[in-house]
Amino acid sequence: MAEFDTILKKWTNPEDNYIHGASFVAYDRTGKCIYSGAQGNRTIDRSSGIPTKVDDLCYLASQSKIISSVAVLQIVEKGLIGLDDDCRKIVPQLADKEILVGFEGDESATGKEFNVAKNVLTFKNPRKPLLKKSTKPITLRLLLSHSSGFAYHFMSEALSEYLAYIEEPVGMHNSIEKYNTPLIFEPGTSWAYSPGIDWAGRVLEIVTGQTLDEYMQANICQRVGMKNTTFFPDSRLDRLPPQMELAFKPEGPKGKLVKGHETMFTTRPNTDCLGGGGIYSTCEDFGFFLRALVSGGEPLLQRETLDKLFTGTVSNRKDLTYMAQEKFRWVMAADLQPDTEVDHGLGGLVSLTPVPGRRAAGSAKWGGLSNPLWWVDMKTGIGGAIFTQIFPAGDPVVNDCFVELETEVYKRIGKASL
Repeated sequence: MAEFDTILKKWTNPEDNYIHGASFVAYDRTGKCIYSGAQGNRTIDRSSGIPTKVDDLCYLASQSKIISSVAVLQIVEKGLIGLDDDCRKIVPQLADKEILVGFEGDESATGKEFNVAKNVLTFKNPRKPLLKKSTKPITLRLLLSHSSGFAYHFMSEALSEYLAYIEEPVGMHNSIEKYNTPLIFEPGTSWAYSPGIDWAGRVLEIVTGQTLDEYMQANICQRVGMKNTTFFPDSRLDRLPPQMELAFKPEGPKGKLVKGHETMFTTRPNTDCLGGGGIYSTCEDFGFFLRALVSGGEPLLQRETLDKLFTGTVSNRKDLTYMAQEKFRWVMAADLQPDTEVDHGLGGLVSLTPVPGRRAAGSAKWGGLSNPLWWVDMKTGIGGAIFTQIFPAGDPVVNDCFVELETEVYKRIGKASL
């Protein structure tokens, strides 16, 4: 697989050092491995001479979501709950949600500033929030597709101001209670990237009587051979491979790599099993997971359920389109054409139009804060992922590497989208 090795070597070359190490896997619908390999260094310091491997442990961040979504859809298949059942009757924290509809007073007096070092909005004089009772049900379908009304506070100015008012920090958390914020719209009426999958995971825990990690180990990891995937790496250090070093680019995409502090960027150590961003895994393990999906779902999901995972389901796509094509395009859809029409399924962002030279219409994709990225093209029968450990999210150098690798996959099989 010299072509893939050459691409990875180019993007991890020590002269540029924009990516210290990267691994890549791709499978087809027959279960055949198109490529599995890695190049570069496990550490930022090249003098260590420790090569990156496909089984290096990595923090998945939001790449956790697709694994957790599959777990939740499994309990739907088992009849433990329906996709459109009201989760407010199951999870106490969801029972009496309020919607943040605005604030008292003039916005100009808030002293709003963007803190570049912490990558968050700050408010010297946050206003008193205005809330109203939510009346619509919160369902698994809405939680998985980010249509429930929840939103990540670091991506919502309104929630950032709300948290400033109640003197709560904005950032990544290791406890689900930190994501127990007001909704920003009535469930099912809009779209916002959110901790909805964290709450869907909590639903699973209640109806199964297991933690999400326990359930995942028995019903996903053991079924496909994922031996190095967990929410709790610290409890398994003697059995896990070495972790790839977390790198940070404080000067921009082509700036110097510096060592990232885990407490700044990850949820480690986890208090709860946060299905939206708490999993640690390897590129090799994630490849085994993708292989099961792209080859038809077994032994993880029935084909009918698998189709729901990658079928758009958002009723009002106005805000989703704005986020993907404009406000957060750099992190949500930089690998797509600017005018690509998108929806969101129960497992990821769905491209409703073909991606030239690469994916067919109906393909799905997502990634994570630490810049791992995956895609699944069920029509062509291809799925793959790149793993890196670089912050912040949406690194354009990693994205360019990913696009080149994916293009080579389609060139190799001769089925590129036109």
